[in-house]
Amino acid sequence: MTFFSNIAAALESEARKVEADLAPLWAKIKPLVQATEQDLASVALNAVIAQIPAVAAGTEKFTAATAQVLTALGNEGKTAGINLIEASVQLAYNFVQSLRPAQ
Repeated sequence: MTFFSNIAAALESEARKVEADLAPLWAKIKPLVQATEQDLASVALNAVIAQIPAVAAGTEKFTAATAQVLTALGNEGKTAGINLIEASVQLAYNFVQSLRPAQ
């Protein structure tokens, strides 16, 4: 083994130890910081409903609702990926649209 491969092997070994030590801690923290599906659905629905009276284009309402969800989750100390938040807002919008009477 070369000098650098010895260092790499030692660092890899230490990284595995740290990962093993952190796994139980992450298992306890993860439910507290990651938004659940129910959190996302509820917050996204409220954000979409809040945008209904706004006089703005659909994309502007979507962006505003997405920002509201991100802020609301952050205020609760939770997080979710932006793609997941956007999908939740879109699903909430689709749900609200399905409640409208047919014209």
